[in-house]
This record gives sequence, structure tokens and C-alpha cells, in this order.
Amino acid sequence: MIIAIAAIILTGVILQAVFGVKIRTGEIGETVETKWFNFTVHEAYVVDGEYSDGEETYTVPDGSRIVVAELTVKNTTNDTLTMYDDDFVLHLTDTEYTEPLDAREYGVYFDTPSVKMFVFAGIDQSYNLDPGESARGLLVFEIDAGDRNATLNYQEINENGKISAQYNIPIPVPAPAAKLPVYAYEIGERAETEWFDFTVDAVAVIDDTYTDGAQSYTVRAGKLIVIVDITIENTSGYALPMYADDFVIFTDGGIDYTEPLDAAQNGKYFDTAGGAMFTFPERDDYNDYFEVSVGASRTGRLVFEIDADARSAELNYLEVDDGKYIAEYVVPVL
Repeated sequence: MIIAIAAIILTGVILQAVFGVKIRTGEIGETVETKWFNFTVHEAYVVDGEYSDGEETYTVPDGSRIVVAELTVKNTTNDTLTMYDDDFVLHLTDTEYTEPLDAREYGVYFDTPSVKMFVFAGIDQSYNLDPGESARGLLVFEIDAGDRNATLNYQEINENGKISAQYNIPIPVPAPAAKLPVYAYEIGERAETEWFDFTVDAVAVIDDTYTDGAQSYTVRAGKLIVIVDITIENTSGYALPMYADDFVIFTDGGIDYTEPLDAAQNGKYFDTAGGAMFTFPERDDYNDYFEVSVGASRTGRLVFEIDADARSAELNYLEVDDGKYIAEYVVPVL
């Protein structure tokens, strides 16, 4: 919800010059002292598409974005302090602000695992802090996709109901990243990238012990081993370097990924009989790459360890040109 109010209330220059209001501008990571409490914005970031706190998921409407700020508030008085859901708002211009998302409007609760803080379960839009007590949680705002300036704001109100101080924390709002083209392939299907083609020849999932015929690896409790046999053909006009983390696995559509097992991490070398490909012989754990000659092919094995409760997994290659991602290639493997 975007709210427009009189500029005289929000414009710091007018508040300071005309009404003598103290204006304090801090920054992310800094502890700011107010009359009744200290607060720290630990981090702030922008989410496009879908936001999840690990338990609840919120799909961002078209034309909007989510701004997430993680804060700690500490009561510095000798009395119990009541905090409300709209104590902190996000200023977008001098005359517009937006309040945090909450269950009353959206039916979604955003929270940290330890404590409900800012967006309040049920009908309770406040929380109490005893003297010296701290609470840490998330503020989650919805803004327009075109907004580029945002400031987290707390206005201190004195006993006469007048603003005595205003505290501002600028929040960076970068432009939305251009959506990458995503190319999806199946096992056995040839994928064509800018510089090479690759085919996932076969996939196996193991939950006990994996062996390549020469060495074995016992799968850890709560984990699975995903084995991906893959062929790469260099279609560029030069010798092509391939790195250990060129291919990764994403599970359950999340943002965290898993790199292949390698000797540097596990003390094990996984390989096919024809020659090491991705998890590299012990020649150099700190220079994990190999070259594929012009027009040549290389077949080998990627070995990943993922959580046993993963419901889906995708092999992923992100294509980079001049330091920028230009395309994404995915193959479902679980």
C-alpha cells in the first residue's frame, strides 16, 4: 500500500529548518540511537519474482518488487516498550511511503525462525520489549518496479504528539536484472551453447556407497549422491577451458546451488575410466580446469552431494559473456 501525505511531514529539510526537528541519517550496519531504543539495519535487498523466508512464499505481482530489511531493535529505557507494525516505513519520495506487508492484507507471515517481529501473526500488530531486551526480524515492503530511491524511516513522536526527530537509512534499489533466456533439455538431448555443446548421457542417484571402481565414498547421513555422466564438444574456434563449477545443481527450485565434489573438498577423486574430467586428478586442487581442443569431445562424470529430502534437482550451466550472464541451460536430473 503506497500512502501519500503532506510534504511538510516527510521532507527532512523542512522539518529541520522550520520545526527544528533533528534529522539523523545512518547507513546499513550502523547502530542508530533514538530516544527510546537503538536499531540496526543488518542488511537490505531487493527481490524480484518470488520471496520466501523458508516457510512461507509470496509471489510478487507483475510491476512490483519486494524490499527486505533485517533489523534489530533494543529497548534502551527502564520501562517496557511497545513497538507497532508501522513504526518503520519505507519512503519512496518526499510525499509517499509504504508500510510493511502483514497478514491482515496478504495472509502471509514473513518472519525469522526465532521471533515474529515486524509483520505480526494473527491480529496482533504490536510487540513489547522489556528494558534491555532486543528483537530481530524482517521488514518486508512491496514497491513499484520503477522505484529507484528508498529510505527506511522512523519518526520520533514526543509527548505532545509532535515529531521531535527523524531517522533515515537509505536502502539501495538497483534496477531489475534483465531476465535470462532459459533453455531446458532432457537427459540424452544435446544442448547447444555459444561455445560448446553438451549432453547429459545418464544420471544415477545413490544413497549408500559410491565407487568408481578404484575408490569409494560413503554417502553421509541425510544426503544423496547424484552422478551425472556428461559429454562436452567444443564448437568454438579455440581451445576451451572448462572449470570445476561450470556445472552446478539447484534443488527444489531454490537459490542455493551445489558444486561437484572434488579432491580439495573431500579427499576423493571421482572419474570415469577414460580420464578425469570434472573432478580432476591430483595434479592441482587449486587450478581446477581442463581444456577441450577445437572440435574435440570429452566424456566424464559430475558427482554431486545433495540433501536426501530434495524433491527435485536441475543441472545448471550459466553462460557468461564479457562478465555478464547471457543465458541459462538446465537439465532435470531428479
